[in-house]
Amino acid sequence: MATPTPKSILKKTPVPSTIRSDVVAINPGPRATTGTKPTPSEARAIALSHAHALQIRKALELSILMSLEELVDFPTPAPASSETSMTHHDTPALKLHLRYFQPSDYDSLIHERNILKLCGYPLCSEPKKSKATSNHVLIDKGLSTMRFVPRAKLERFCSDLCARRGLWLRVQLNDEPSWLRGDVLEGVEVGEKGEVIGLDLEGVKWKANGGEETMVLLEEVERRKEMGIRSAVKEGDLKKLVQELEGLGIESKGILDGNKKPEVARNGVGFVVDGKEVPTKQEPLTFTIEEKEVLGSAVAPSADGLAAGMSALAIEGYKPRKGPEDYIPKSKKPQ
Repeated sequence: MATPTPKSILKKTPVPSTIRSDVVAINPGPRATTGTKPTPSEARAIALSHAHALQIRKALELSILMSLEELVDFPTPAPASSETSMTHHDTPALKLHLRYFQPSDYDSLIHERNILKLCGYPLCSEPKKSKATSNHVLIDKGLSTMRFVPRAKLERFCSDLCARRGLWLRVQLNDEPSWLRGDVLEGVEVGEKGEVIGLDLEGVKWKANGGEETMVLLEEVERRKEMGIRSAVKEGDLKKLVQELEGLGIESKGILDGNKKPEVARNGVGFVVDGKEVPTKQEPLTFTIEEKEVLGSAVAPSADGLAAGMSALAIEGYKPRKGPEDYIPKSKKPQ
């Protein structure tokens, strides 16, 4: 008798006779994702949109690179015919070059200047400081904030003053890339041959819209403060600057002094606020010091009184054998 063939327990998968045109395979395998394909005109528009965005980005990155090359050689020699000004003659050009920068671009600028042994602050012509011999430097020694800081990070500037000025510029820079900023991309187009049209590479529109006022140098803030003019600085930028300076062990000065509460000291007449005396209605306090009158003379304790007080040493009726009374001479003990 023939043995029957075992029946398979696996379910048969039906094979379609035709393949649907709206099924697009993402990965080779049994699964597929359904969706509509873009039309040729839509696909071309998407490709052109990405290509135009890349072209604008390339133009802006080239502008940043050219600005970085210019700022490496800052400051420029002062013109002989220029009048004496309270601001540095390179200040407008510095602000113009930094308008598309991000903090990372500014770090690259500091690095390039340090390679040339220059201070990282673009308006300083002094050489960067180089004192440490190890790769890490211990700062705030003996304090709770004692830590090691990389040597290269401490030697980016020639002095603490330039460190404050340079880092103040850095905290004001926009973290968003320039090719994603709405004000930069406004009115910008890409021609048929790939040329970028409407991009403000010369800074004409930027100056017309008051772009120079969006970035303020620390020197300008301090100068306005001396003249009694208050600068509109962002609190967030101040906090960033404090963090940057604390990371280097540098004291916060300059613009931060105007945001501290005035020190108030009390004197005999009124209050002293920031070195100026503010009188009050309260009268000064008067103190009288008198010496205590002594009516009798001091008397030394006697041996009899010492022996009589030995009973206080008894512990629950038990009197220690060795005590202060045992050291009293017998001639002086009471009979």
